[in-house]
Amino acid sequence: MKKYHITLTDAERQQLQAIIAKRNAKSQAVKRAYVLLAADENQDNWKTDEQIKATYQVSIRSIERLRERFVEDGFEFALNGKKREKYKEVVFDGTVEAHLIALRCSDPPAGYAHWTVRLLAEKMIELNYVETIGRETVRKMLKKNELKPCRVKSWVIPEASAKFVCQMEEVLEVYQRPYDPTHPVICLDEARRQLLSETRSGFRDPKGVQHYNYEYKREGVAEVFMVAQPLAGRREVVVTDSHNSLEWAKVVGLSPRNGRLVPTASRWCRTQLIGSPQGRSLRSIRCPAGAGHSAKD
Repeated sequence: MKKYHITLTDAERQQLQAIIAKRNAKSQAVKRAYVLLAADENQDNWKTDEQIKATYQVSIRSIERLRERFVEDGFEFALNGKKREKYKEVVFDGTVEAHLIALRCSDPPAGYAHWTVRLLAEKMIELNYVETIGRETVRKMLKKNELKPCRVKSWVIPEASAKFVCQMEEVLEVYQRPYDPTHPVICLDEARRQLLSETRSGFRDPKGVQHYNYEYKREGVAEVFMVAQPLAGRREVVVTDSHNSLEWAKVVGLSPRNGRLVPTASRWCRTQLIGSPQGRSLRSIRCPAGAGHSAKD
């Protein structure tokens, strides 16, 4: 004697027949629709479990579970199964990442030769930086910043110190400010690029492939400054010949400020010091107040 029985209503039967006719559902849902219709005891031609097994190539246990789901959880659950909850990855902001980097660059706890991914995750929770964090999340953050816990020394960023943490938190606070057109946040970065010229002209062969000679001539270097307003969608590139505080101050002076304060996030720290060789040149240029936030010593 079966404990669970399938009895479909006319509406449920029509829904199953529509799924079978259109075949627009998942294959498992179509197979369940066949089994539910065949096991419907409200019809005169309903089939036994053995007949359903032979016809639709399903096990007896699967048919029994389908009957149980229909009775215990309802028609929709029996047809579509349990909906899987989508895993939503916790997105950590720059503050958490900064704490992780500073922790990684500090000395490991007593009794450990170096930091491990597991140890970093446990320490982040212990210090109340996060409520929970997995080893894989820590590994991805370290990989993104080119940090390896097994290495004794990292060359990516300076050693952690009170000054370093203070400056990093200041930079993070600037980046987290909401957009304000009267107080825009300007991001400034620079890179040195070597200029090259060809000694021989290239040519294109009959197949359309362009050929270049490997010989080249050095034409000096150029400094490329990138000035960007991420929240405003504005970007500007400035190319100069030299790499000094005066050029940096000129580029900062080009930032739109409308006579107001402009917080500037920059990673070029050497030129921000008034005591640098060209520091006195900075006094002759009206730089925006608050300029020069940097996470470097």
